[in-house]
Amino acid sequence: MQAKSAPSTIAFGDWIGLYLTGLFLVVFLLAHVAAVHYATAGLEAGFTFEAVREKLRSPLFAFLDLGLLVLAIYHGLLGFRRFVVDLEVLSVGAIRVFTWVLVIVGLGGLYYGWIIYRAFVG
Repeated sequence: MQAKSAPSTIAFGDWIGLYLTGLFLVVFLLAHVAAVHYATAGLEAGFTFEAVREKLRSPLFAFLDLGLLVLAIYHGLLGFRRFVVDLEVLSVGAIRVFTWVLVIVGLGGLYYGWIIYRAFVG
């Protein structure tokens, strides 16, 4: 007997989550690139590791970088979940377990990203 698979239709919350995070990813990525490009503008020290590190300590850079991290992890894991669900190889219960595993992986990724960011900016 084959396990009953979940319907392959995408839920509205998943759909809006993917498209909104995709849109915000573009916005945050462009802001991040512009911010990093101009990170040393006005610094006498020039383009050195310490000069960039000092600029990245500002709340605006923290918001951009950590926002980009949150959006990328959420968007990527939600897209991966949709891919696996659309394969229709998991039962409804297995999808719930898989979703919670992805939540834990995402939270672990956020924690690891925060640790790396804090180690970089000091």
